[in-house]
Amino acid sequence: MNFQQAFDHSVVHGQLGRVVMDREELFGELPPRATRAGLIDRFPPEASRAILAALSPADPEMLELELRPGAVVASRAGGVPALVLDDADPRAAGARALAAALGRYFTAADGFGPVARINFLDGVRVLFAGGDIAHLRPSGNAPQMRCFAVSDTQQRADEIVALAIREPDGLLRRMEREVRARAGAGVRTEVGP
Repeated sequence: MNFQQAFDHSVVHGQLGRVVMDREELFGELPPRATRAGLIDRFPPEASRAILAALSPADPEMLELELRPGAVVASRAGGVPALVLDDADPRAAGARALAAALGRYFTAADGFGPVARINFLDGVRVLFAGGDIAHLRPSGNAPQMRCFAVSDTQQRADEIVALAIREPDGLLRRMEREVRARAGAGVRTEVGP
């Protein structure tokens, strides 16, 4: 049995072997989502690393930050229980500083809602209150920076990627210029907890 057959079998058949829900019905209950991916060539790997460092927490075990009113929920690697950080906790302030840094690039003027969650697995994935997702990820073997987008419409997903990879003044190039300027001025690039 291949993966698709196993998936179909587990979704379609209940414990007694009767049909519970077919695949179309299952996916029909999910909200429609559209995706787009894009990249910039000739993006220096050191700039990619600097951008990720600037937009990631200092703690490499931190996997995700969820920003809630009055608190931040911080999820860590290795099955460690999530921490609920009251806004009085300096680590919550660091998480909010990361969200603010992202908000300088992903602005309301460009249609983004407030940053709701930031995931650091395989790059920096930003989930916005309105439902949009932007995932920034350097190539592992080429001088490229990638942007993946998820949104409610194909037009919006396309727009998010276009905003990120536009030359010469898209989000990624602006981030590159800022981290280079900070490095040249001897400023620490990390802003997180």
